[in-house]
Amino acid sequence: MRISQESYIDFRNLVTRSTLIVLIYIFLKPIFKSNKTLLNIIITIFIVSTISQSQMFSSLKNRLNSLLNKNISSNNNNIINSIKPLNPAFPEIKNQEDRLDLLYALKNINLYRSNCRDWNDKKRSLFGTLTWRQQDLVKKCHYLNKINKIDKLIDENYKLLNDLYKFNLKNYEIDSMELKLSNEFFKNSNNYKINSNFRVIESLCHYTRDWSTNGNIEIEPLIDYIKTQISKNIKDFDKTTVIVPGSGLGRISHEISKLSKNNNTLRSVHAIEYSWLMYLFNNFIYGNSSSSSSSISNESNKIYKIHPYIHNYSNHVNVEDQLRSVDLNFSDFKKPENLHLHRCDFTRFELFNNSNNKDKDNNNSNGTIIKDTKEELKDIVIVTAFFIDTAENLIDYFDSINRLCKSLPLKGKKIWINVGPLKYGTAAKVELSYEEIKQLRSLMGWKCIDEIENPEILGYLTDVKGLWQGYYGVTMSTCELTNQSN
Repeated sequence: MRISQESYIDFRNLVTRSTLIVLIYIFLKPIFKSNKTLLNIIITIFIVSTISQSQMFSSLKNRLNSLLNKNISSNNNNIINSIKPLNPAFPEIKNQEDRLDLLYALKNINLYRSNCRDWNDKKRSLFGTLTWRQQDLVKKCHYLNKINKIDKLIDENYKLLNDLYKFNLKNYEIDSMELKLSNEFFKNSNNYKINSNFRVIESLCHYTRDWSTNGNIEIEPLIDYIKTQISKNIKDFDKTTVIVPGSGLGRISHEISKLSKNNNTLRSVHAIEYSWLMYLFNNFIYGNSSSSSSSISNESNKIYKIHPYIHNYSNHVNVEDQLRSVDLNFSDFKKPENLHLHRCDFTRFELFNNSNNKDKDNNNSNGTIIKDTKEELKDIVIVTAFFIDTAENLIDYFDSINRLCKSLPLKGKKIWINVGPLKYGTAAKVELSYEEIKQLRSLMGWKCIDEIENPEILGYLTDVKGLWQGYYGVTMSTCELTNQSN
């Protein structure tokens, strides 16, 4: 048998170290004559240290890890196969990965209370590192009372989240066995290690922005501009579809759906959202309405009280500002009949399938039921609000907008309304200025027909009572596709 040079050197080093340990033992034995236990401990440490530094030990360890990972991978595959099969009743779930993403979103929603309690406990722990004198001074300012109050308000927030969680368990027919299996999968999967509690908090705070009177100052200017431009540029509402990618918690798409002209509402409005969390939060609004047969609440006018500002101890003028509440009443928000919610990637969204049978609901590539056909639609409006700067590849978004517009007959109007800033993410492949955006639109066949020249300054999830407030310069423009050859 041929032995490699590396193995020979490793074996030689191991023999040398072993010899050294024997010599150390001989040397130390007289010294620790009365305490053999201590001598044995010292020698054991030397032996373990020597073996652990051996290349042979490293190879063995890597082999064991490989076998363990194979077992975990095999176990995870078995779990995936045990997850409930796809159900046509849930067109937003196209594969087992989608089902797992849904379960992971629900897991994070359910963990909100414990995650926030852990975070708040760290405040107590840090307080405990102060000297006794310093602690006594801060106690007199009622700091610990504030921490205790926030614990209770975390529970108050969780009432809504727990209802949302239970609603979706029922809605997607998720039982305890599926929850147990998926939790085991997440524990062993590197793809689901990130704690998404900050995303849950973000979604919760979006309720304040989108669905409470507190958020009107941020969202109403956007809604007003969009509604004005649709009414101004579209004549036949009953032959028009509107697509809203990145719809978030859905307030803009909801208001567009209610818009009417000559006693006609828009034929269809498609709210497209990629995030499971945002999608579930949006869907819960309609599931909890007093008109919904699937409402989880027996109260006909249930009002939730949430506390969106407790998740940050910084930049508050007083404790009352940090602890203040926002009322949410979803009971009157009936889902408009022309509104369709889609949980999918906008760049893969298709408005039609190959069937033109007017007697059947269309079913696009994402499995989403569409009630329109090309013959019934004439005009299309794309509404992007705080969306285009979220792209990793901005050109993909523009291409998708053009593709959807060109799916309708040439004779109809193709309108694109965009409102939002240009705060690109960290992995954007191209980051264009507003002037460059305008040039790109023109190159792709779009003609600007309306524009707010000076960007409007608007907040985004901004605490107007806080010492730090974030605002964006928001551009607003409307374009029409005049050259469909690009």
